[in-house]
Amino acid sequence: MTSPKGNVISGANKAKDASQPFSFRDWLRINNDRLPKPRFVFPEQQGVWGVGDIVVVDAASYPDGYQTIDLIPTEFPWQRYKAVRQDFEEAFIKHEAALADKTGTKSCPIRMAFPVSDDKDVEIYHAILPFKIAMPFFKVVQNGERARDHFMREAFDFRRKEGRALPGATAMNMAVILDDSVGAPRSRQASHLLLAHRVFRANGFFNNTWSASCEEHFTVEAAFWGGRNHEPDDDLFETVRRGVREELLGDDFAGHIDVSIHAIFVNCNTSVELIAVARPRVDFREVTKCWMSGKAHDAGEHDVLATLPPICAVSVISHFKCGACRRVPIINRPYPNCSQRIRC
Repeated sequence: MTSPKGNVISGANKAKDASQPFSFRDWLRINNDRLPKPRFVFPEQQGVWGVGDIVVVDAASYPDGYQTIDLIPTEFPWQRYKAVRQDFEEAFIKHEAALADKTGTKSCPIRMAFPVSDDKDVEIYHAILPFKIAMPFFKVVQNGERARDHFMREAFDFRRKEGRALPGATAMNMAVILDDSVGAPRSRQASHLLLAHRVFRANGFFNNTWSASCEEHFTVEAAFWGGRNHEPDDDLFETVRRGVREELLGDDFAGHIDVSIHAIFVNCNTSVELIAVARPRVDFREVTKCWMSGKAHDAGEHDVLATLPPICAVSVISHFKCGACRRVPIINRPYPNCSQRIRC
């Protein structure tokens, strides 16, 4: 990883679980025919698997995920970006003016190198961009297929030596796995996938949709927003732990959260993101208690929590089986008709 001063800091996976039978790469191969087909055109030679709105461009070959992920500082290619955005300049000017007073920074992936037989590290070369530059780009891309298709041509250039010339943010997508019967013998514990329903916000992303389970951006520099100070993350594994605490468990949660990172993908708005698994050593009842306590600063990003047992997890995209889910609406923002939407 990198510190704000530009030093390379290595984020290493400390969690080892020998009971996992195969890697995420193996899982993708086994379940390829059961997964949704890609919904947008992409250069197939660049990707590993197209699944729905994402293209998985690399998947870990180890059961416990990537061993080491290094974030390495680089410069943003401003001249190339200026050229690639000129067909949509009017839209950029509008969104940049609306966000001109915003502060903060984002870690923008430019180039990546994936593990090979003689080098097990993932390398992500990233540039630090102002929030008011990164966010207008996402606004433009999400406004229509023409913009998305135009910038998608550049989105997969992370393999080139000069990298991508697109703004972005280093984002972690976390699947939170809960163990029921915490404290019981391992043979009697049952893992469940946590689902969280995103609230509707006029200017939000992926409003009114289910998430398995939550997302968090890597904080590259100390900043102040939302009425409090935010310190930079030590590495991407800490980003995942912070995200789980901020959205679900609260900053005072002292329990351990096992984290593993398993894949890198490009999504339909050209963003480069990573897939992680977080395992806080709590059950669903404890999570909902923490979530509704007011101690999790970003608990309001979701209005319903639910869980699925492993047998239903692969079919979550198409339907929920009766009795498979449990739910609890947030007290001060109930989700209307949640029982009909969840189909429990």
